[in-house]
Amino acid sequence: MSVARRVSETLCCGLLLAACSGGPEQKLVGTWDSEASDRLNHLELRSDGSLSGEVHKVDFAGNKISLGHYAGSWRFLRGHLNLLIIESDVQGLAAGYASSDEILELTDHQLLVRSATGHEENWLR
Repeated sequence: MSVARRVSETLCCGLLLAACSGGPEQKLVGTWDSEASDRLNHLELRSDGSLSGEVHKVDFAGNKISLGHYAGSWRFLRGHLNLLIIESDVQGLAAGYASSDEILELTDHQLLVRSATGHEENWLR
């Protein structure tokens, strides 16, 4: 077997293993929940790059009250989770809003991000 063929086969095997290993993009896909003060945020990141979510407020009795829904797109780029909101009926989250949050920690069950303003947010599955 020639050296070129062995190198080619090794490269192909390496690319196949890298594709199957589940990088950050694959770990990000799924549903995430975050809680800040009296608000709950439910976010779904889909493998096609789309996203949807819903924000709830928790009242004094512990009941969840919907504050609205949002949808958009996402992508992972250089250690950041980039979101673009395309439509929203959540007060304070307008269509066209974009964010690029640095990913500080990413496991199968936790996503910790830091916004450009330094605010850290913890998301759990």
